[in-house]
Amino acid sequence: MALLDDGMQCVICGKIIPCVDTEKLFCTTFHGIRDPRFKHLDDAAMHQSCLDEWGLRDAFVSYYNEKCENELQVVNGSVVYRQNPKCPVFRRILNRLTFNRADR
Repeated sequence: MALLDDGMQCVICGKIIPCVDTEKLFCTTFHGIRDPRFKHLDDAAMHQSCLDEWGLRDAFVSYYNEKCENELQVVNGSVVYRQNPKCPVFRRILNRLTFNRADR
């Protein structure tokens, strides 16, 4: 996941991202994106609104879902991460929830 530094710029609009306002930002992790349209979004931080309103949003979501292990979806106009059952961390959480239910 991208690390945020005070004064860091949004990779889409170039304006400063306030580090204290984490609900209004979106970060991606490094995947080695090669497509020149999306390379700047690899291991990057951006305003959530910039990504949501970006003209290439849907193309980026499709590309990311095809090429990267994390999956994105658009919900009510906002790009969000979708829980991927193939992800080891997600499987561990799911196993704990299932185990806890069986204990009751």
